[in-house]
Amino acid sequence: MRTIKIILLNSVLIAATSAQTNDSIKTELPSMDIMPKSLDYSKKVDEVQEDSVYFVADQMPEPIGGIKEIQERIKYPTEAKIKRIEGKVYILVVVDDRGDVETAQVLAGIEGGCDEAALKAVKETKFVPGKNKGKYVKVQVAIPIIFKL
Repeated sequence: MRTIKIILLNSVLIAATSAQTNDSIKTELPSMDIMPKSLDYSKKVDEVQEDSVYFVADQMPEPIGGIKEIQERIKYPTEAKIKRIEGKVYILVVVDDRGDVETAQVLAGIEGGCDEAALKAVKETKFVPGKNKGKYVKVQVAIPIIFKL
Protein backbone atom coordinates (compact mmCIF):
# COMPACT_ATOMS: atom_id res chain seq x y z
CA MET A 1 0.00 0.00 0.00
CA ARG A 2 2.87 2.35 0.87
CA THR A 3 4.55 1.61 -2.48
CA ILE A 4 1.39 2.57 -4.34
CA LYS A 5 1.22 5.89 -2.43
CA ILE A 6 4.85 6.67 -3.31
CA ILE A 7 4.27 5.84 -6.98
CA LEU A 8 1.15 8.02 -7.07
CA LEU A 9 2.99 10.88 -5.34
CA ASN A 10 5.85 10.60 -7.84
CA SER A 11 3.36 10.64 -10.72
CA VAL A 12 1.75 13.80 -9.38
CA LEU A 13 5.15 15.47 -8.95
CA ILE A 14 6.23 14.50 -12.46
CA ALA A 15 2.97 15.79 -13.94
CA ALA A 16 3.27 19.09 -12.06
CA THR A 17 6.91 19.51 -13.11
CA SER A 18 6.20 18.76 -16.77
CA ALA A 19 3.25 21.18 -16.76
CA GLN A 20 5.58 23.94 -15.52
CA THR A 21 8.33 23.16 -18.02
CA ASN A 22 5.95 22.93 -21.00
CA ASP A 23 4.93 26.56 -20.45
CA SER A 24 8.55 27.70 -20.47
CA ILE A 25 9.61 25.84 -23.63
CA LYS A 26 10.29 28.10 -26.61
CA THR A 27 8.54 27.02 -29.76
CA GLU A 28 10.80 28.89 -32.16
CA LEU A 29 14.08 27.36 -33.20
CA PRO A 30 16.96 29.50 -34.39
CA SER A 31 17.66 29.23 -38.08
CA MET A 32 20.88 27.43 -38.91
CA ASP A 33 22.73 27.17 -42.14
CA ILE A 34 24.25 23.70 -42.04
CA MET A 35 26.23 22.66 -45.05
CA PRO A 36 27.75 19.18 -45.20
CA LYS A 37 31.52 19.21 -45.06
CA SER A 38 33.40 17.45 -47.79
CA LEU A 39 34.82 14.12 -46.69
CA ASP A 40 38.34 12.95 -47.41
CA TYR A 41 38.02 9.33 -48.48
CA SER A 42 41.74 8.95 -49.15
CA LYS A 43 42.55 8.24 -45.49
CA LYS A 44 41.92 4.83 -43.97
CA VAL A 45 39.77 4.58 -40.89
CA ASP A 46 42.58 2.88 -38.95
CA GLU A 47 45.06 5.73 -39.56
CA VAL A 48 45.62 7.76 -36.43
CA GLN A 49 47.87 10.74 -35.97
CA GLU A 50 50.96 10.30 -33.81
CA ASP A 51 49.74 12.88 -31.27
CA SER A 52 46.31 11.29 -30.80
CA VAL A 53 45.19 10.51 -27.29
CA TYR A 54 42.96 7.48 -26.87
CA PHE A 55 40.15 7.39 -24.34
CA VAL A 56 39.68 3.66 -24.82
CA ALA A 57 42.37 1.23 -25.95
CA ASP A 58 42.62 -2.53 -26.35
CA GLN A 59 44.90 -2.56 -23.30
CA MET A 60 44.49 0.37 -20.92
CA PRO A 61 47.50 1.73 -19.01
CA GLU A 62 48.01 0.46 -15.48
CA PRO A 63 50.27 1.72 -12.72
CA ILE A 64 53.23 -0.60 -12.23
CA GLY A 65 52.46 -2.18 -8.86
CA GLY A 66 48.77 -1.23 -9.15
CA ILE A 67 46.82 1.47 -7.37
CA LYS A 68 48.36 0.15 -4.15
CA GLU A 69 51.73 1.51 -5.35
CA ILE A 70 50.26 5.00 -5.76
CA GLN A 71 48.51 4.81 -2.37
CA GLU A 72 51.83 3.95 -0.70
CA ARG A 73 53.46 7.07 -2.18
CA ILE A 74 50.90 9.36 -0.57
CA LYS A 75 51.65 11.13 2.67
CA TYR A 76 48.33 12.05 4.28
CA PRO A 77 48.32 15.86 4.51
CA THR A 78 48.44 17.30 8.04
CA GLU A 79 45.61 19.75 7.31
CA ALA A 80 43.39 16.87 6.15
CA LYS A 81 44.20 14.89 9.30
CA ILE A 82 43.35 17.82 11.54
CA LYS A 83 40.08 18.54 9.71
CA ARG A 84 39.31 14.79 9.44
CA ILE A 85 38.94 15.04 5.65
CA GLU A 86 38.30 11.75 3.86
CA GLY A 87 37.11 10.84 0.37
CA LYS A 88 38.24 10.22 -3.19
CA VAL A 89 40.34 12.41 -5.42
CA TYR A 90 40.11 11.68 -9.14
CA ILE A 91 43.18 12.48 -11.21
CA LEU A 92 42.87 12.72 -15.00
CA VAL A 93 46.10 11.44 -16.53
CA VAL A 94 47.49 11.11 -20.04
CA VAL A 95 49.96 8.22 -20.10
CA ASP A 96 52.31 8.32 -23.08
CA ASP A 97 53.47 5.38 -25.19
CA ARG A 98 56.47 4.79 -22.86
CA GLY A 99 54.35 4.61 -19.69
CA ASP A 100 55.28 8.06 -18.39
CA VAL A 101 52.70 10.55 -17.12
CA GLU A 102 52.51 13.25 -19.78
CA THR A 103 49.84 15.41 -18.12
CA ALA A 104 47.90 15.13 -14.90
CA GLN A 105 45.18 17.27 -13.38
CA VAL A 106 42.64 17.02 -10.58
CA LEU A 107 39.29 16.01 -12.01
CA ALA A 108 37.43 15.98 -8.68
CA GLY A 109 39.01 16.82 -5.35
CA ILE A 110 38.34 17.00 -1.62
CA GLU A 111 40.68 19.82 -0.45
CA GLY A 112 42.83 19.86 2.69
CA GLY A 113 45.98 19.21 0.67
CA CYS A 114 44.68 15.83 -0.54
CA ASP A 115 44.37 17.01 -4.15
CA GLU A 116 48.01 18.08 -4.26
CA ALA A 117 49.24 14.90 -2.53
CA ALA A 118 47.31 12.68 -4.98
CA LEU A 119 48.53 14.67 -7.98
CA LYS A 120 52.16 14.43 -6.83
CA ALA A 121 51.92 10.66 -6.23
CA VAL A 122 50.37 9.99 -9.64
CA LYS A 123 52.94 12.14 -11.45
CA GLU A 124 55.76 10.11 -9.82
CA THR A 125 54.25 6.78 -10.91
CA LYS A 126 55.44 4.73 -13.88
CA PHE A 127 52.73 2.96 -15.89
CA VAL A 128 52.49 -0.03 -18.17
CA PRO A 129 51.62 1.86 -21.38
CA GLY A 130 48.32 1.39 -23.18
CA LYS A 131 48.17 -0.63 -26.39
CA ASN A 132 45.87 -0.41 -29.35
CA LYS A 133 46.10 -2.84 -32.28
CA GLY A 134 49.49 -4.02 -31.06
CA LYS A 135 51.04 -0.53 -30.82
CA TYR A 136 51.80 1.48 -27.72
CA VAL A 137 49.67 4.63 -27.65
CA LYS A 138 48.86 7.64 -25.48
CA VAL A 139 45.80 6.99 -23.36
CA GLN A 140 43.81 9.21 -21.02
CA VAL A 141 42.60 7.58 -17.80
CA ALA A 142 40.99 8.74 -14.55
CA ILE A 143 42.64 7.40 -11.42
CA PRO A 144 40.76 7.35 -8.10
CA ILE A 145 42.88 7.97 -5.01
CA ILE A 146 41.22 7.15 -1.69
CA PHE A 147 41.93 9.13 1.46
CA LYS A 148 40.73 7.38 4.61
CA LEU A 149 41.84 7.98 8.18
